[in-house]
Amino acid sequence: MTFIVIKKGLTSDRQPDRSQMVRYGGDSHTPRNPKENTMPTLTGTAHWAKVHEATNSPKYPDNYQYSIDIGPLSVDDIAELTAQGLADKIVHDHAKKDYIPCITFKHPPVVWENNPDDPDGDRIEVPFEPRVVDTEMNAIPKSTLIGNGSTVNVVYFASHSKKYGTTSARFNAVQVVDLVQYAGASPDPMAELAAIGNGASFSA
Repeated sequence: MTFIVIKKGLTSDRQPDRSQMVRYGGDSHTPRNPKENTMPTLTGTAHWAKVHEATNSPKYPDNYQYSIDIGPLSVDDIAELTAQGLADKIVHDHAKKDYIPCITFKHPPVVWENNPDDPDGDRIEVPFEPRVVDTEMNAIPKSTLIGNGSTVNVVYFASHSKKYGTTSARFNAVQVVDLVQYAGASPDPMAELAAIGNGASFSA
């Protein structure tokens, strides 16, 4: 497993370039980096990638997150994630996921950072978007959606909340190695019927 932090992007050979490392600013939690100024990467199969736009859920309507599932995980993947403090974030049994064991990485669309103009003052809110690039270091446009089955490299970290005593699986960049492009929802059957047309009408 390679440890990195992205500065300008990722390399084209499936592993990020160490020359492009910078320290990640972090969020309201404390990133846990096993090596100074570094973060681990996970190569795997993507599912439900929502990396271009933060989304919410009916259960948590006010909690918007960027997210991506990676699975199934190998034995080595599980060992590495466990070493990073994310053992309890690995899903081993799920009725609606056929790619277990897996892990879901998330990140909110804002982070809280120390104010450089007032280090002892209140922390400030800073917008966040994950970096999403291809193997040639090009930014992938938001119009290109990452479909299930795509092979990706994910730069991630374990974020620890001192306030709540919890750990989150965070990510801040994705490199798409092999894209399976999401084509959108299934066609609307009513629209298909409307396109055929010329049948009997039962309207008043």
